[in-house]
Amino acid sequence: MQKTLVIDPDERYDITQALDHDYPKYWLDVEETNVPSLDLSDYNEEVVVSKQDQSVDHYRDLIRRQLEEYGELHDVFLG
Repeated sequence: MQKTLVIDPDERYDITQALDHDYPKYWLDVEETNVPSLDLSDYNEEVVVSKQDQSVDHYRDLIRRQLEEYGELHDVFLG
């Protein structure tokens, strides 16, 4: 599990490697992992940054709103 917490993405396990580890295999329900990929082609990750310094709470709220907007447009829970 240590490899899932590595900050450098080139050294960190990806989801396939993590699910292939013995610990998750014990609990894994294969049906939960065999789902279609989400279409991210219309996802806009552009963030407009103000010339003024903003607080962490401001950016946290901005990210939360973007996630909510994306969730309203897409079936993120596949259900």
